[in-house]
Amino acid sequence: MLRKDHYFVWAFNARMNLAKKGSLEHLDAMKAPEEGDTSASTWKVNDMKAFAIVSTMISTNLQSMVRTTETTAEAWDTLKTFFLRQSMHNRVQLQRQLHESKLIKRGSIMGHFLRFDELCMTMQAVGQEILQDEHLVILLGSQTDDYDTIVKIIENMPRMTLFHAKEMLRREYDGMEKTEYQEVALKSTHTCKYKKVSRRHMGKISSRGEKFSGRCYRCNKYGHKRQDCKAAQVETERSR
Repeated sequence: MLRKDHYFVWAFNARMNLAKKGSLEHLDAMKAPEEGDTSASTWKVNDMKAFAIVSTMISTNLQSMVRTTETTAEAWDTLKTFFLRQSMHNRVQLQRQLHESKLIKRGSIMGHFLRFDELCMTMQAVGQEILQDEHLVILLGSQTDDYDTIVKIIENMPRMTLFHAKEMLRREYDGMEKTEYQEVALKSTHTCKYKKVSRRHMGKISSRGEKFSGRCYRCNKYGHKRQDCKAAQVETERSR
């Protein structure tokens, strides 16, 4: 369905639909027979069928553009002229988006590849071809400084292809993800061990001279040991 974008993709699909019905020639006004030709009436009937195919592939808000046209070729040329004018503006915008596309810090490299490729395919759809070398240069320039080392390696490798560059960047991303996971796991393990040691020594005087926070078994009060209990010392003095 033709909307305000993807005209070139739509045009290809429309051509294929017309070709299946044997009506592709109706896109060319030069192939229409003269008015007095014996095949003119048959041509008009088939042209209306082709016109119906094209019209039903257009969104309702764009159908007004072809309602006043009388032939399939006229409707086709009207749409083509309109979208070619639009595509010049789109090319500038897409070119800018492509060069400004940057990988988010610690973001998914595969998600970045997906967005990047979609922009490139959209540019190709509006007639803006991108050479593979240019594609590779822009992709490498869109990486964060975390990838500086691997980017320099890729730049210095002869006959590097876009596919192999993506694979090397993906492996680098996987390696960084693995390292980050191990660091988090190690930190978590260290924290758990520290908490266990703290609980084990709770109620004992620290070698650093910290205040005793356990409970006295003599008076059941907190903050001192049995041998330091004042109540026990008083009783001892009295018994003497």
